[in-house]
This record gives sequence, structure tokens and C-alpha cells, in this order.
Amino acid sequence: MRHLTARFVALSDRAPGLEPVTRWAKELLAARRPGALFAALRLPTVSVLVRLVDGALARGEHPHPAICGELAALVSLELALGGELPAAPLELPCPPILCALGARRAIALPSGALLGCGPNGAEVSTGGVRLRLDQAELDPPLVDLHGYHALDADLVFATVDNNPLAGVEAHPEKAGSRVDLGGHDTGTWLSSLEAALSIIREHLPELARELALASTQLIPVGFSRERHESASYAEAVGSLYLSLHPDPLTLAEALIHEHSHGKLNALSALGPLLESTGETFTSPVRPDPRPLHGVLLAVHAFVPVAVLYERMRSARDPQALTPAAERRFRQVLQNNREGTRTLLEHARPSAAGAALLAELRRWDQHFA
Repeated sequence: MRHLTARFVALSDRAPGLEPVTRWAKELLAARRPGALFAALRLPTVSVLVRLVDGALARGEHPHPAICGELAALVSLELALGGELPAAPLELPCPPILCALGARRAIALPSGALLGCGPNGAEVSTGGVRLRLDQAELDPPLVDLHGYHALDADLVFATVDNNPLAGVEAHPEKAGSRVDLGGHDTGTWLSSLEAALSIIREHLPELARELALASTQLIPVGFSRERHESASYAEAVGSLYLSLHPDPLTLAEALIHEHSHGKLNALSALGPLLESTGETFTSPVRPDPRPLHGVLLAVHAFVPVAVLYERMRSARDPQALTPAAERRFRQVLQNNREGTRTLLEHARPSAAGAALLAELRRWDQHFA
């Protein structure tokens, strides 16, 4: 959290429209009142924009003004709704949709609307009228999109998404991660996800607690009985994309897999885990050759999946005792074994990476 906060306040006057908000953030830090700021920056709706702006500047590029503007508006709104108000009133341009995940509210706004944060809280100015954002029912022309649906205190199903990278896809067999309910209603999604989460809570309670700590949003990307798809983005830690599937164990596996990617991506942001050699290797889970970091992502994601199957089998959970589940468990073990051996043979890790590889070696020996 400190690392991300430092990156945000360092943007200051280097990115258009962010100086008033970063100044406000610095005032909160100086006053030793960082709580609302930390709460805002840990949200995936906010942190993805911080990473994109910071990344563009690090590459010597100009960050997109729309992304900077949305970042300024979202941080200001989350701070105001979290009880922190600026010493001097702020007025900022609004994006078409404000994805206020912390407040569990997605708001569609008319073109040209301005967000105001000051002594009266958070307001939107449009057409010469000021409308409050902290009331239960929004006044028109503001529209509550009802885009966030609670699964746990800090875990939501999101039918809106502000990740600019959602249309970008690195996997050769996928086509991006746009919001898509796949022809099913929200209630069906919620009951299916709850069934998957129940499996994780019962058999991997430590990971269930991690999901809540990550302030995760689960985002729908369609439906298929034949093939399940899921995705995550290094810049959007805490946003998990997955398709609907009739088997709750398949959904549980996807949640574990993508959450594990998020953990590794967050760790990698602090420094490299493996020395880059430029070589590519056979991946245990993808058809295309991958750099060693890609192999690490795969193995790290599927070790807890193997643990899930092992614990379910030990508990005689009937969902893990079917012939299909048995085949899947063996496949996961084989893939993990191959990927771990590739890493142990070829990787040149940093100190943090060495500790990670030692843990993977331990699990490889456990399942041998």
C-alpha cells in the first residue's frame, strides 16, 4: 500500500489534472490521516488508473488525459464519501460513468458534468443544478447503474468496469474481457459465484480471507458450458474476470487461479522475481511458448488449486470424487510438476524469487 501511495503522490504535477488531488493526498498523509486515502487507492477501480498513468510516465509517454481525469475524480469522490473533505473546494470534470467501488455505486452522468468536493460533501453540477451524491436515491439526470452486488463485506460482483485494458488480450485463444452477462441474469451469477465461494470458504479458508482483503471485484465475461474462461491484468490487481459455468468447482478453480495471479503481480511490482533471459519455454497451461515469468505465473496459480482438490478429497467432498474431478486433479498435478521443474532448472531468481521457488519446490515434493 505504501508503494502504491508513493507512486500516486509522486504523480503530482507530472500528469494533467492530478495536482489538486495529490496535494490533498499529501495533506492527509502529513496530518497522519491516511485511512480514507489508503482505502481509495487499494480499490482496483482506482489502482489500475494509478498504475497506467505512472507506467506511461515511466516510459516517457504522455498519460491519456481521460485516464488522468477519471483518476482525479474517483480519488476525490472516494475520499469525500469516506468522510474526508478538502480544505479548499475542488471542482473536477466527470467521466461518463463514475465507478465508485468503495461506495458500491456506479453513476452515469450527463456530458459536461462537474464533480465538486467541499464542505457540503460530494456533489455533481450539471445544467446549473447541484446534485448530492451521498443520498440513497440519486436525482435525475444522474442514473444509479446498480453495478455492484455484494458477495461478502469486501467482495462484489461488478456489472460495470472502468479498466481501460479490458479489451486487451495477450492469450492467443481469448478475445478480451468486456463485461458480458452471457444471457443470464444477475441472480444466476450471484448464486453460482456464491456456490463457488462456499467451496473456497470451506476448504481454503485462508484464501477466502485473502479475497476479502484484496477488495476484489468479480466481473462477468460471458457463458459457455464447453469451455471456461478467466483473466486478470497486472495493472488491475483485485479485478477478476470470469465466465459463468454450471460447475461451481470450475468457478472456484478460476477464482483461486486469478486471485493468485493478482498476488504475484502485486509482488512483482516491488521488484523482479526472476532475471529476464529473453528465452521462452513450454507452458504447462498455454499453447504458446512463455517467458519464465509466465511459467511462474501458471505454477503459482495452480498450486493452490491442487491444494483445494487434495483437501476436498480428504474431506470426502463428493464434488471432488467424480471421475472428471479425478482426471482434473491429476492433470493439475502433472502440469505443476512440469512447470516447477522448468523453473528450478532454468530460473535465475532474485531474493524474493528464490523464496518463492523454494516454496514451489516444497509443494512439488509434497505432491510427489
